[in-house]
Amino acid sequence: MQKLTLIFLTIMAMALSGVAVAKDDNKSDDDDSSSVDGREWQYHAPPYTFLFGNHIDTHQETRLKNNGDLQGYFYITWTGEFTDDDDPIAHHCTKPEHYADGCFPGWTIKAKPCIQEVNGCEAMFLYHYHDHPVWMIGPRVVGEDDGLRGTRSMIPQPGSYTHLHWLTENADSSLVDVEELFGADIYVPQECNVSMASALTAGVICPGYYLEIKAVEDFVFRHGGELIPVSEGSDNRTHLNIVTSYRSLPHDVLPGNYTETGDGGGGH
Repeated sequence: MQKLTLIFLTIMAMALSGVAVAKDDNKSDDDDSSSVDGREWQYHAPPYTFLFGNHIDTHQETRLKNNGDLQGYFYITWTGEFTDDDDPIAHHCTKPEHYADGCFPGWTIKAKPCIQEVNGCEAMFLYHYHDHPVWMIGPRVVGEDDGLRGTRSMIPQPGSYTHLHWLTENADSSLVDVEELFGADIYVPQECNVSMASALTAGVICPGYYLEIKAVEDFVFRHGGELIPVSEGSDNRTHLNIVTSYRSLPHDVLPGNYTETGDGGGGH
C-alpha cells in the first residue's frame, strides 16, 4: 500500500512540476479539434503532408494519423461575388492566384481508408460529369437487366462519410506511407494514376479514402455549375459522390463511358 501511495505522489509531483507524464497516444491522435481561426494555406507544410497524388491536393491539407485515418482541412477562397441575399460566394483554391488572394479552411476533414488490402473495402469509378466523380461502393454484377449493386456496410460508421476520393501511386502521392503504416502492398491499377477525374476509366477500382467534412461557417459554395448554400457543421451536400446501386444506360455500355472531358468544374 505504501508503495502504491509513493507512486501516486511521484506522478502528481511530476505533473505539478511540469514534467511530462505518459499519455494515451490513440486519444491524442484522434483529437481533431485543432482551431481553424487564422489558419491559411501552408503548401502541405508539416504535419499536414499527406498527398493523394492528384487534383485534390491543390485544396486539401491533411495528416496521416497513427491509426491510418486522415485529419485536416479543405480550403476555399472568396470569389468577391454575392448572392441576391448578399451571402458571400466561395470556391476551392486550385490556382496560384487563389493562394495569392488568400486561402483558408472552409471545412475540416476526417477520413477513413477504403482500401481492399487494408479493410476489404472497394470503390469502382462509374462516371464523371461536370462535378465530382461518382463511385460505387462494394460493386458486384447481379444480372444482365439489373446492372451493378453494392453494399452500404463498407461505409464507415459512426459519422457522415459521404465523399470518396482516390489514391494514386504517382511520385507525389503518400501511398507508400499508408503501405508502411498498415504493412500492406496496395495494388493501384494504372487507370487510377491520373490527376483529374475526367481522365479516370469507367469500371476501375481504386484505393482511396472516405471523407467526412464539417463546414467551419456559413457560406455559398460554387461547384459543378451550382451555387450550394453551406451551413456550419456536418456537410452531406456539397461533396456527396457515393452510390450503392447503378444501372448502366444504354444497355451494354460500361457505366461511365460518357465521362465529361476537361476539368468539369473541379473534378475531384
